[in-house]
Amino acid sequence: MNPQQAIESPRIASWNFPNSFWPHTYVPGSLTVEGRVDHQVAEDLKGRGHNLEVLDDWATIGMGGPCAIQIDRERGVLLAGADPRNESYAMGR
Repeated sequence: MNPQQAIESPRIASWNFPNSFWPHTYVPGSLTVEGRVDHQVAEDLKGRGHNLEVLDDWATIGMGGPCAIQIDRERGVLLAGADPRNESYAMGR
């Protein structure tokens, strides 16, 4: 995948570890998935004991907002991607 395709892929977020920010909350066994995650995958995760929360197809809260730049040194170009879920952009030179 190029950076844009990767950023636009359906997301899964784990809350099984302490959050970086105060009060460092965590919920062991908890997963949040976007609605675009295949239904069978979601059911399999539930079957493995995960507490699953399914969000809207293009969730804007709780899923981050990454931007990325990939350097292709062979061709001398930058490939970039920005998250359409939030106001964001990738910039490089």
